[in-house]
Order: sequence, then C-alpha cells, then structure tokens
Amino acid sequence: MKYNLQGKNFTISEHIRDYIESKLITTIERFMGSIDPENIKLDIEIARTTDHHQKGEVWYAEVNLKAGDVEVRIETHAESPTAAINFAQEELARELRRKKEKKTSRMRRGARTVKDMLRGFRRQ
Repeated sequence: MKYNLQGKNFTISEHIRDYIESKLITTIERFMGSIDPENIKLDIEIARTTDHHQKGEVWYAEVNLKAGDVEVRIETHAESPTAAINFAQEELARELRRKKEKKTSRMRRGARTVKDMLRGFRRQ
C-alpha cells in the first residue's frame, strides 16, 4: 500500500510514524482486504494548527483514502497528535464500515429483485 505521511509545523518522530502505522494502516488493511494493496492510496497529514497556542485543540489529523471506487476524507482536531490519530482512526473505521454495509445491502437488494423477477416469470 502506498501512503504519504506529511507533518506541518512540526517534525514527525519515529514514535508518531509507528503509531500511525499501527492505528491507521491496520484499520485500512482490515476493511480493504479484497482490494489490491497497489490500488490503495493514502495521504495522512498531521499538523499543529498554531505555534503560539499551548492549550486546546491545536493538533489536527487529515486522512484522504482512495481505493478503487471508495474515496474517504477525514479531518479531526484534538489536544495531542496521538489523540488526533485515534479520532481519525475511529472515524475512518466508521466510514469504511458504512461504505461496506451500503455495498452489501445494495447487492442484496439487487439479488432480491432478480429473484422476484424470476418468480414472476415462472408463474406465467
């Protein structure tokens, strides 16, 4: 899987890089198991919004995922970079689960329609 990790207003340490890989990459691999990893493109941006504020939600994480026909964009704000990554991971899992369930329900509705059509043809 290709992913681009970018930091603004701070340098990304090895700890943050490993944390991102353990949280976000494993979540994506869990939901995108059937898609070829070469077709998955992930852009992650971790940034500090301001240099002069010390308290409050001054960190944000932005995740852009493109995999086949799935496109997801998430932006979260938090008080620390790890908290922003956690919120992004939760939101990413929620969005991927929603898209997966939507696709499954669409397939079931289509199969149900075909089955009803076949039943109708047999009766005539």
